[in-house]
Amino acid sequence: MRKLGELSKALLDAVQSAWDEGEPATLDEVMRRSVTSRTVAKTGLAFLTRTHRVRIHDMIRVPHAKRPVARYAPELRSDPSEALPTNQEQGEAAQRLNDALSLWVQR
Repeated sequence: MRKLGELSKALLDAVQSAWDEGEPATLDEVMRRSVTSRTVAKTGLAFLTRTHRVRIHDMIRVPHAKRPVARYAPELRSDPSEALPTNQEQGEAAQRLNDALSLWVQR
């Protein structure tokens, strides 16, 4: 049985390798490349999508499914922490909010 971090890395590597070959990967392709079960791949991709490490690139029709199937691609930004404000930006925002509240209370 694999550890959770190892599964996430295997799924990310599978999505990335398919993307490097020029096509986003479907669930079946990710499952085959990462050598995991369908359930593990499905729940793992849902988690990676929710945490913005993988995105749904598009939906396509395939002959064996009644509904369109999602194709997954790596998230465009390389580091998820890039979207978070720095400590300095947080401090500046807190100071502006404090100033605004002080002005409001003085009225």
